[in-house]
Amino acid sequence: MPPDSHLDVDLCIIGAGPAGLSLAREFAGSPVRVVLLESGGFDREPDIDRLGAGESLGYPYYPLEKARARGVGGSSLHWHEYQNMDDEGWVARPLEPVDFEPRSGRPLSGWPFGYQDMEPYYRRAQVVARLGPFAYNTASWEREGAERLPLGNAVDTIVVQRGPATFAHHVDTLTVDNNVSLIHHATVTRLVTASDGGRITEVITRPRSGSTVSVAARLFILAAGGIENARILLLTNQARPSGLGNGNDLVGRYFMERLTARGGVFLPSDPELATQATLYTNHIVDGTRVHGALVLPADTIRQEQLSNVMVWLRAAPEAFTSEGVRSALTLVRGFQRRPRVDRVAGHVRNVITDVDQVASTVWGHVRSAQKRPEVFQVAVQAEATPQADSRVTLSPNRDRYGMPQACLDWKIAAEDFRSIRRTIDLIDAQMQDTGLGRIIRKFGDERPPAMIVGNFHHLGTTRMATDARLGVVDENCRVHEAENLYVAGSSVFPTAGFANPTLTIVALAIRLADHLKQILTA
Repeated sequence: MPPDSHLDVDLCIIGAGPAGLSLAREFAGSPVRVVLLESGGFDREPDIDRLGAGESLGYPYYPLEKARARGVGGSSLHWHEYQNMDDEGWVARPLEPVDFEPRSGRPLSGWPFGYQDMEPYYRRAQVVARLGPFAYNTASWEREGAERLPLGNAVDTIVVQRGPATFAHHVDTLTVDNNVSLIHHATVTRLVTASDGGRITEVITRPRSGSTVSVAARLFILAAGGIENARILLLTNQARPSGLGNGNDLVGRYFMERLTARGGVFLPSDPELATQATLYTNHIVDGTRVHGALVLPADTIRQEQLSNVMVWLRAAPEAFTSEGVRSALTLVRGFQRRPRVDRVAGHVRNVITDVDQVASTVWGHVRSAQKRPEVFQVAVQAEATPQADSRVTLSPNRDRYGMPQACLDWKIAAEDFRSIRRTIDLIDAQMQDTGLGRIIRKFGDERPPAMIVGNFHHLGTTRMATDARLGVVDENCRVHEAENLYVAGSSVFPTAGFANPTLTIVALAIRLADHLKQILTA
């Protein structure tokens, strides 16, 4: 772009991640003039990622510049960095019907619409995300030699699909249509509002030092991620000092992350089960990569007033499941987090006590081969309870454009720890009742306690609610306090569920695009 350029369009989308790219794709080839703005380029660039740096004050978390990816493809740029031979492809599954319901004992649960309203958009998102058939019933993926465990009706087996490595492939679709423009290396530094603050008039970006590109549009969409969406709204404070959409002090609140942790060790009664439970491994069925997991039935979740938890069974040598290995991994991961993990001495003692198992595991990885699997590592992936004091605010520190950085204070509810443990106990009871085996060293029994690991899933900071006193955006993702500003992505999730958010992000983007088409083509 020439220095100090100005564009006039119908729709301006801020952020070229899965949400922004999916939105733009829905308008490709239409009369609607679209500009898609992205802070980064087509590859990760450390100096661009540093624009996402910030503080972390609560539960230990990754450095924010590592947890967010600036570039075309957004968060999907993380996926190829953290995959290995046993964990190929991003995890795709819709939220469960129970996740959309108001649930007794679960404050702030419930979406403005139900699963049935979302299913048509999930089906379309399945195609956009280049996944397999829209089939998430387990029977569709069972084959001889890859059947579900015989756990009766008390525990369900579900299947997730694994998606391709990045969403940047959508650019090829967009570039053949003249109505969509992608401007990369264009960091948004300001949303300009009308005098009353209730309408966005233009967006100011910084493509390079000493230059700006401004974009005026009829409608604007924030699709910059769960932390950055909140940060940009808080920074839009020229007319409203507390930030745009923040009249009820909700912007940045209710930050949630997917709660992932080691949940114990499953000792099968039959040692051969560790090599036979292939449905619960990452494998290909009819060209689609799938992976089985265990969950509790929806009725149990309602009756027990639990959060929704998914349990992975990962076959492993017994040495890998020792407390020493767990503590060694905690120390490695904790060294990178802020604030630092506590009880370091206890983890060091575990490593020393189990030094043989730690050495065996390290040597197995160095040789790129491990012993025959003997047991199962139990790993949990759970939804988080929305909490008002788990939040994103503005830091006194500033980025290179002089904008305040984000400050994350991640809180985890005590109820979430209880729900994870109760889920494991119920699954263990059924495993013992059916004679399959038992779970030992359960979540909550470890000393020091197991560390919760986030998955770069930033949710809830601009939550959706029909009542402006309970949410930042309405059921159509429009900011309650702004007539022409919408928000896309997982920041609008009222609750999280256990499923990875990308498929729901894409489905919501398609739903939003359908709504905006009615406005822009009227």
